[in-house]
Amino acid sequence: PHQVGWMSVKGSDDFTQLLNYRLEYWDDARRFEVLTLPFQDFAIMNASLRLFHEAGPGPIAERVAEHADHIVAWAQARDDMQLITPAERARRAGVVAIAPSEPARASQRLTAAGISHSLREGAVRLSPHFFTPTAHIDRALAVLGGNE
Repeated sequence: PHQVGWMSVKGSDDFTQLLNYRLEYWDDARRFEVLTLPFQDFAIMNASLRLFHEAGPGPIAERVAEHADHIVAWAQARDDMQLITPAERARRAGVVAIAPSEPARASQRLTAAGISHSLREGAVRLSPHFFTPTAHIDRALAVLGGNE
């Protein structure tokens, strides 16, 4: 093997001895185990994929675009916000970047309100997905605008 994984060495199946490493490979194919598979993550991913397949990629893309349209229109209607993301739907994705006059303070307000976002290069990035209720977007915009 090119690298040693925590499960590729003898004794790694004894979880009472996790700090006593014996860098001696198993004699069988376990020597190639470099990680422990995250089975709980696979279960969540499968449930997510079922939801995406049930909703369909077309309706999902349209809903995400509508959410972005909503945020873009809000930003364009305000003098205290600069839209960083292209306004034209064909030139943008579902992530919308807006530069408020005081981006760090706006980010702090969003964080305090429990609203997921990111602050990058002086812009607040919002990325609602198809399952995001419009009311959640409106609340994020109210907080971003300093109205809540």
